[in-house]
Amino acid sequence: MLDQIEFMSQLFQFDVLAKRIETYLQLERLDLRSKERQRLAKLLKAALLEGELERGRAGEILGMSESGARTIIRLALQEGLLDSPTEKGPLSLVFSSKTLESYFPKLYSLS
Repeated sequence: MLDQIEFMSQLFQFDVLAKRIETYLQLERLDLRSKERQRLAKLLKAALLEGELERGRAGEILGMSESGARTIIRLALQEGLLDSPTEKGPLSLVFSSKTLESYFPKLYSLS
């Protein structure tokens, strides 16, 4: 049981999970431009660390204008990487089946 506790603790270390999110974007999302991947990574990491992210902070986090930040938010929502309860509500990180293996490697065995 102790080994399982240690395994799960390692999976949920924020700095390590943030790196896996970035790696997912760099390796699995080659269809996106490099700048888009970098900006998405920043936004997703912020959502991970803060739990919920007010949309108005995205520009500040990304170092972009509000309209540019809205483009990245839209992309994250379309890709199912972030979610929001309403059109103008706060953003939160999504743990979906398409990101599960990248975000949490070896969590489920497919054997």
